[in-house]
Amino acid sequence: MSSHFKSHVVLKGSIEHALLASASMDLQRTRQQLLVIAVQHGLRLYDDETVVTALKRLNANGSLHVSLGNGRLRIYRLTARGEQVLQAFADRPA
Repeated sequence: MSSHFKSHVVLKGSIEHALLASASMDLQRTRQQLLVIAVQHGLRLYDDETVVTALKRLNANGSLHVSLGNGRLRIYRLTARGEQVLQAFADRPA
């Protein structure tokens, strides 16, 4: 059974866009670190379930890579596909 998250489209200004923009190809970040950066850049606060769902969508569509850090802590890193999504937003005027 294929995940419905794989076909999810990231929309400009969405929670997924904000979390993706907070990620880095060079630095691994936790969910909390991504959220803090996104909020500092204007994202409104969302409940944990919404944030986790957004991160799962970004992982499923290949925009974020997830690995396990110490314990069960998930670590996120921007992928080349995620970078392409961000570049597409940067290339399009608002």
